[in-house]
Amino acid sequence: MNNTRNKIEELIDRLMVLIADKKYVKMIESGHNFFVNGLSENTIEIGFNDWLIFDYVFDNGSSFINELYINGNLKDDEKEVLNAIKDSVFSVFDVIQSEKYIFIKDIFTRTDYLIENIEDIDRNPLIARVINYKNKNYILNVVNEWAEDSGVSIRKSIYEKYNEFCGEYGNISIEGFLKKNTIAIYKYLMIYKDIEVKSVFQDEEFYLHLATYSIVESDMFNKIINETNNIVFQTDEYHNNIYELYIDGVILSEIEVMNDIFSVECRSKDDLIEVIKEIDKVFNKSVIKIKEEILNVEDLI
Repeated sequence: MNNTRNKIEELIDRLMVLIADKKYVKMIESGHNFFVNGLSENTIEIGFNDWLIFDYVFDNGSSFINELYINGNLKDDEKEVLNAIKDSVFSVFDVIQSEKYIFIKDIFTRTDYLIENIEDIDRNPLIARVINYKNKNYILNVVNEWAEDSGVSIRKSIYEKYNEFCGEYGNISIEGFLKKNTIAIYKYLMIYKDIEVKSVFQDEEFYLHLATYSIVESDMFNKIINETNNIVFQTDEYHNNIYELYIDGVILSEIEVMNDIFSVECRSKDDLIEVIKEIDKVFNKSVIKIKEEILNVEDLI
């Protein structure tokens, strides 16, 4: 087992050296822009290098693993290990211990893995990467930057992203979605950490104040939101458009547009009151307010 683990770690070290090559600078910049797309400024990054090595696909369809496989002068056994690394699974797992063995169960796919390096399991649920080589499973890249009591929250969040993806692009298995969109898990972790830090900084539990609107005049709404000076387009995520609304030069709200619904999100009740006044003034009869609500940290993610 130790020999296999050493081979895995040696190849990952070579991948780390590879991404430091100057010829990949632009690809890495593009990957980083994609990785942080839609996140708040100053968000603490979690797992970027791991995602870059294991999951990032270049515009030309290649990847760092493919580049090493083709150009790394690898021995046959090294190529076998690299293929196992390429097929690895990054997910969230429940830890299940029997009298003789320790299993981990993927909370999304319900797949079980008998784990070889059980010394690496000290959290439950566990966020990590599993590599299967010659019918044995090895844990790598255990993520510690999250609260262990948030398993329900992360499952809910990822399934929401999965359903959005299926609605936009057609049905795909949850396994297929996670293989192509491990970034959804990393973004969950970064958003959670961002909210956690802000909660500590404010010395209180973090809340978000929301108002949800129905769009009743789409053409008028689209014209207004894209031509109003104090509403600035930021990004799109699964084709949900994200904007920021400024009042007197200060950002008071994030606006998320989802088909015929849009929501405004504020950090305080007072900000929401000001934003609702602005929405009523700017959008006039093109929208109708549906509800207001207050969400806490577990609801937000």
